[in-house]
Amino acid sequence: MVKYTVVTDDGGTPLLSYELQKSNIGLDSFETLVGADPHTLYMSYTVVSGLVKGETYAFRYRAINAIGAGEWSDLSKLKAAAIPIAPPRPVYLSSTSTEITVGLQTSTDNGGSPVQTYTLYRDTGDLTSQVTT
Repeated sequence: MVKYTVVTDDGGTPLLSYELQKSNIGLDSFETLVGADPHTLYMSYTVVSGLVKGETYAFRYRAINAIGAGEWSDLSKLKAAAIPIAPPRPVYLSSTSTEITVGLQTSTDNGGSPVQTYTLYRDTGDLTSQVTT
């Protein structure tokens, strides 16, 4: 969901609409999502289609009154991403009488954004301990 603050300067004429546009990161063309025709003063809009996971999009908006449209806002750049899928299970590598070495593999689908951290849990038999890697 993209949210913006309300414009307080209406140019002396009541606002008719807020126009919201999106573009790919190349900024080669903007598409109006809401607010040009029909007019709307609704301040939230959810983009639910036409996005590619991992791609970055730019958003801008402007206020419109009876005289015309104001200047565009600064751009907000957002990456379309989702929660990454679970990585493969840990693989046993070796052990001694006091330690076990396991290998970790990265997820095959990072959700469209780099994975920041993995969390490894170990069960000691009566509780679960957490180790962050």
